[in-house]
Amino acid sequence: FDNTGRPIHPTFRQQKHVATEPIPYEPGLPILFGCDYGLTPAAVIAQETESGQIRIIDEIVTEDMGAVTFGELLSQCLRGPFSQSSAEGWGDPAGDQRSAIRESENVTLVLRAKGIPVTSAPTNDPMMRQDSLNRLLGSSDMLGEPAIIVSPKCRYLVKGLSGGYQRRALQVAG
Repeated sequence: FDNTGRPIHPTFRQQKHVATEPIPYEPGLPILFGCDYGLTPAAVIAQETESGQIRIIDEIVTEDMGAVTFGELLSQCLRGPFSQSSAEGWGDPAGDQRSAIRESENVTLVLRAKGIPVTSAPTNDPMMRQDSLNRLLGSSDMLGEPAIIVSPKCRYLVKGLSGGYQRRALQVAG
């Protein structure tokens, strides 16, 4: 059985999981964010409602950007439009690896130095990460609404969840 090219998140349904209008920021509700690093760092910014629904309200997508510049961008976002809420975030555990340029630094430390409250995710296991999101996509909150909903402003995330994130073929030597 070859699942190459199949979507990683088959439970995502655009009509169900993407809001018809941009999801408004609710001052006072904590901001939750998740980051991916590398030279194309990105972040999603969300809030969880009292009913348990996770609302992804914005995204930051970059290209060819280092950790310091990304940290400044994320910091401006958290202290600008979302400044009326506390923030808590998680990042790719690979961000804890030491830099090849500055051995005493890593991405997590760079972001914390910018005042960004980020913790490394507990695992980098792709199956655990995919399964947890797929469980959310297949669940409902306490009001019977989808457990996760994405703002239409998050074009890159919607594109990825709609099939842009696919399983790759692995080349095995021998």
